[in-house]
Amino acid sequence: MAEAIILGALAQEVLQEVVRVILHMKGKTFNFREDLEELRISLEYVVPILKQGWKLNSELDFSKPEGVEKFKEKLQKGKELVSRCYKIPSWNIIQRIRYASKISKFDETIRRFCGLELQVENWRDNKVLLQTMNEMALHQVPSLSTINKGLFAVPQLPNHLVGFDIAIRELKIELFKENVTVLGVCAPGGCGKSTLAAMLCRDEEVRVAFRDKILFLTVSRNPILKILQRLIEEIGNGVSRSDLSEEDAIKQFHYLLEERRSQPLLLVLDDVWEESIIEKVFSRNKGCKMLVTSREAFKVYNSENHSKYLLKTLNPQDSKSLFRQTSLSQDGNDEYKPDENLLNEIVKNCEGFPLAITVIAKSLSQQPAVKWSNMAKKLSNGASIFNIDEKLQKCLATSLEFLDATLLECFMDLGSFPEDKRISASALIDIWCERYELDSEDEAYFNLLELASRNLVNLVGNRYVCFVYLSN
Repeated sequence: MAEAIILGALAQEVLQEVVRVILHMKGKTFNFREDLEELRISLEYVVPILKQGWKLNSELDFSKPEGVEKFKEKLQKGKELVSRCYKIPSWNIIQRIRYASKISKFDETIRRFCGLELQVENWRDNKVLLQTMNEMALHQVPSLSTINKGLFAVPQLPNHLVGFDIAIRELKIELFKENVTVLGVCAPGGCGKSTLAAMLCRDEEVRVAFRDKILFLTVSRNPILKILQRLIEEIGNGVSRSDLSEEDAIKQFHYLLEERRSQPLLLVLDDVWEESIIEKVFSRNKGCKMLVTSREAFKVYNSENHSKYLLKTLNPQDSKSLFRQTSLSQDGNDEYKPDENLLNEIVKNCEGFPLAITVIAKSLSQQPAVKWSNMAKKLSNGASIFNIDEKLQKCLATSLEFLDATLLECFMDLGSFPEDKRISASALIDIWCERYELDSEDEAYFNLLELASRNLVNLVGNRYVCFVYLSN
């Protein structure tokens, strides 16, 4: 940096000296008055700009500027050229023409270095901008960037990601809509909602839009007060009072959001089970958006400034691709490679659930042929994928824990019907009204809608002609 400062200072000194010589010569000779006047105008225009630029260059701790050394040499030759002009007699026309041409070329050299006025202004303005940004950085509030570490860090992505390209593209479009403040991602357990949310947070366009101010919090069964206390600590850069009531915590949280004055913030609430959490955290503060993942398609998603995205299971092609990537080694050194029919049979019974595909594929990786055959046989004989593995059982169990007693019984009744077959909704309603002594068919139909909203069944049709498909 010291070398750059010295070169800049020398160039400034020579530049100003050339201007002084021109002004001195201009009053003493008539031979080159017009040429020297044009040169003086060029130099007096760039001198203050270059002077400021060189000063900022040293303050910004930049390395040696390219071209400064050569420019200084040209300025020194220009000074000598102007001095020699004074000694040329008026009667020597040939010398006058020759030196007039040299002065003109020197003027062109100055302008070429500066890029014709506009470029030199841009050069100077860029230095001013960089200095301003450095000063702002010194006084900037610590960033909420949580991509790398911390309680609110975005989770790491799985090793194998298949089938999310369309979903991530559609989700980004919905998130960037100006009128959308809360975006819910809904799907049954094991569909990849958390993975999709993490992918969105790591997307380059999203990170730029929110300036890396992304908070990712897994809610699950945590009480709302605990969630708010964590958010207050993170956004307020301090420690939340432990004696805050839920009402006071809500007020303080929204006050901190208002204090941010429209600074961008993406708040991700993963695995939300209670609709009230969304309502209490929701903010109309400009620049703040909330992404929520839930198994249930909450009614609040239909409110103003809210939207929902229904994540689908993987299609057969993506399911097979994910299974292959997870179960078979890339170098081909597998103990057993299943034939296509066996592979298709196992993948088909995973029904497009990324979690099921991954768990079962890992359990078969580097395993002998007999284990693959046994797995295919179990699944083909009607064994549920959720009974194959403890992790999958827990995944389903959490979906059922939040059902009340009657709703849980209604769901268990569905196990009496064949899988992947249509079930008449009217038949179910009749069964439930009779079995649970419900007051009306409306109450039974409401239970059916509740199961559908929690992604435990799929409804096809309307109130009067409706069929039910079971969801794993």
